[in-house]
Amino acid sequence: WGMFFLVLHAIALRSGRASGLLRSRPTVLAGSFHGAVTGWLSFAICMGALDISWWTGIGLPLSMAYMATDILFYCVPNGDVAIAFHHLTILVCHIGLGTEAGAYVGGAGDVKWAHRLSAYGYSAELTVPFLNTRWY
Repeated sequence: WGMFFLVLHAIALRSGRASGLLRSRPTVLAGSFHGAVTGWLSFAICMGALDISWWTGIGLPLSMAYMATDILFYCVPNGDVAIAFHHLTILVCHIGLGTEAGAYVGGAGDVKWAHRLSAYGYSAELTVPFLNTRWY
C-alpha cells in the first residue's frame, strides 16, 4: 500500500501542473481514496457483510500506509502540526492491532474485540471524500 500511495502522489504532482487543486493540495486524491476504501470497508464489516479478517488484511495496512505518506508529503512540507499529530495518534493507536499479540494486549485478551473496535472507528472516514469536495 505504501508504494500505491507513492505512485498516487506522483500522479497528483504531475497532474498538479494543469490543476490548481492538485497543485495546492496534492494529497487530496490519496485522502479521498483512503476515506472511501476504509470507510466502506468499515461499514461492510459493521453490517456483517464482510469478515473482520478484511480489516486486518486490507483496511489496517492501507490506513497505516496512507497516514505515513500523508505525514511525509503533506504535513512535513506544509508544517501542518495538527494533522501530523492526528495521523501519529492514529498510527500509535492502531498499528499494534495488526498482529495477534498486539491485538491481544490492546483488546485486554479479546483479539476480535480489538480488531472490531479499530474497524468500527473508521466508519467516520466515510465522510472524507464528501468533505474533500470543498477542494474541487
